[in-house]
Amino acid sequence: MGKKKAVNIEFDATQNAGGEEACVRQQLTGVRGKEEGDIVLLFSERWEGIEEDVHTTLIVKADEVIVKREGPIRTVMEFQRDSDTMCEYETGVGTLNFVITTKELKVILTDDKVSVRIAYDMFANGNP
Repeated sequence: MGKKKAVNIEFDATQNAGGEEACVRQQLTGVRGKEEGDIVLLFSERWEGIEEDVHTTLIVKADEVIVKREGPIRTVMEFQRDSDTMCEYETGVGTLNFVITTKELKVILTDDKVSVRIAYDMFANGNP
């Protein structure tokens, strides 16, 4: 990843799973860079009930956002506006398969801040 810069990251995700909505809003500090023309953000997240940090890479492409998580939770989630994508969620109790339907995808980039807003439906094994 080329030149890196410290940035503030506002990460806002709304997930609808089985009719139950969960909203997560995080204010984070991370590193921003570029790789093959894509914006790359690196940061750590704290998840409730998990003692270790989750290390997250967020890749912003022209019409897609990819969220890669490593650590106690491992996953690669691809968000493409009005599209379905598949993901595997590796946890301490096993691997879960999901279909993600992205409803909203918005990224605002400024010199020292990145705001990411994602709203999506998530179905276990493709079942609503």
